[in-house]
Amino acid sequence: VAWDTSENVGDFYCYNGDYCFEIENSSVEPIDIDINSISISKTEATVDDVVDISVKVTGNNINRVVISLFNEDSSNLLAYNEMTYNNDTETYTYCMTISDFLPSGFWRISEIQAQGEENIAKVEIGYGHEWGFNVVGTAADHQAPVIENTTLSISNVEIGSGESSVISVKITDNDAVGRVVFSIKNEDTGKLLAYPEMNYNVETDRYEYVFTADETVPSGHWRLCDIFACDTTDNYNLQTYFSWDYYILVKGENDHVWETDEAVEATCTHTGLTEGSSCSICGKVQVAQEVVPTKPHDFSDTTKRTCANCWEPNPNYVEPHTHTPVIDRAVSPTCYSTGLTQGSHCLTCGEVLVEQEVIPTVPHDFSNIYNPTCAYCNTANPYYTAPVIPPVIDSEPGEDYKPTPTPVPEAPVNPFYDVASSDYYYDAVLWAVSEGVTSGQTATAFAPLLDCTRAQVVTFLWRAVGSPEPVGTGNAFTDVESGSYHEKAVQWAVENGITNGTGNNDFGTGTAVTRSQVVTFLWRAAGSPVVDADNSFDDVSADTYYSDAVQWAVKNGITLGSGANTFSPDDVCTRAQVVTFLYRYCTANQ
Repeated sequence: VAWDTSENVGDFYCYNGDYCFEIENSSVEPIDIDINSISISKTEATVDDVVDISVKVTGNNINRVVISLFNEDSSNLLAYNEMTYNNDTETYTYCMTISDFLPSGFWRISEIQAQGEENIAKVEIGYGHEWGFNVVGTAADHQAPVIENTTLSISNVEIGSGESSVISVKITDNDAVGRVVFSIKNEDTGKLLAYPEMNYNVETDRYEYVFTADETVPSGHWRLCDIFACDTTDNYNLQTYFSWDYYILVKGENDHVWETDEAVEATCTHTGLTEGSSCSICGKVQVAQEVVPTKPHDFSDTTKRTCANCWEPNPNYVEPHTHTPVIDRAVSPTCYSTGLTQGSHCLTCGEVLVEQEVIPTVPHDFSNIYNPTCAYCNTANPYYTAPVIPPVIDSEPGEDYKPTPTPVPEAPVNPFYDVASSDYYYDAVLWAVSEGVTSGQTATAFAPLLDCTRAQVVTFLWRAVGSPEPVGTGNAFTDVESGSYHEKAVQWAVENGITNGTGNNDFGTGTAVTRSQVVTFLWRAAGSPVVDADNSFDDVSADTYYSDAVQWAVKNGITLGSGANTFSPDDVCTRAQVVTFLYRYCTANQ
């Protein structure tokens, strides 16, 4: 501790072993006070009773042992009472006679101190220990003064040089208050104003002290440390103040030290705070921090049982499971309807695993100028040209007549950039175009890998057999529009038992057709002949509707399957596959 000439204080406390030294081989024996040997003859005493207190103290050349007793009810202190050595018990003993002037209440041992010629030992015993006894029935005042902290006030929290602030508090006693003092410390300079007297003001019924910032009072934060009040019988009350509820700022060189109070981010369980500022010494607020409301819980992850940031149960939690993918088949676009890419969803929970994307409609097919409409719908062909019928020559040729020689057939011209001569479906595509079965998606594109729909398959088959007029005129299907390119083909197919639609008055015109459906259509168109052949495919059961059709198609060379032992009946058929099956079927029956 260091003081300057103005009594400002600087101090440094050592709580560890950084600044110490050790004495080795000392002949001085330490003094030991054995608190576990403390003995008190009575637990309760009254007037004229004697209470014996003894303790074992060991060490060389002990010349004095004293004991202090504290009354926990009246705060009365009996300090440093001599203890004498008892040779029989080898203990130090204090015999306390209870007089009528001793306040009643619980008297506990607060301190035992032993002093030798070269050293001292001291044991301080705090509240809560059993080493004490009750005194009852004495006439002495045993009530300490009452310091009413709710009345404690400071008139001016901030004062300048020469200004004053009044510290006041109400203190009462059952008999009479004897003396009131207090202490106040400058936390900036360390100066302590210790125990000046507080005077009683009759008008305010308060004990007061006028604190004046004169030349002896340095600027800074003066914090009230404690107030001590005792009555005329030495019962006392000591109130200690550790917070900054009671202070006086003397303005000057030492003033408030403003520091930023960091913002606190709000969570789903705790409110937050905005950034503010306050004095780092007394805590006075310069910019108040405002409360930020709590954030909502994060239940976005349905795989977690709780909020992502706390333990609040997640109402959206879904028990984890292994998805069972189901293919959502692709739908080929046409010139009158959009298509869809292949997707998938979970059979169990319905979650979309691969989302289907919309495929735009394809252009109308006006490549055949002799067709008055688009090849796939009833949209008028703007390039339509009526065919020119050559005149009929009835007369016999004259002698100068020379017949035109029959031209040598030329190789068919392939108009499609996406059909190569090396492709397995090359001949089938050119045959289909030349026979008017189909003319491609556009004049230059056949789109061989596009899925083929049920409407397209029955139309191809109908055209391949000469586009016969259906017997009836009625349309039983809600998805077959009147005047559509496939209307008559669908009617013809139903009349001839080739297909009955997909149910619920739907034909499934835009539904992609499977391999098993195509060979079944062809087999039924051929009259559903009985086939005597073994089933070589692991994925074709004998009890399926397409079993005989598959065996018939293999026997007639229409298809050999998709692998050594597989037919893949549920795979979608492309345009290239459909015209190939149809080509093989038609050429085999020629």
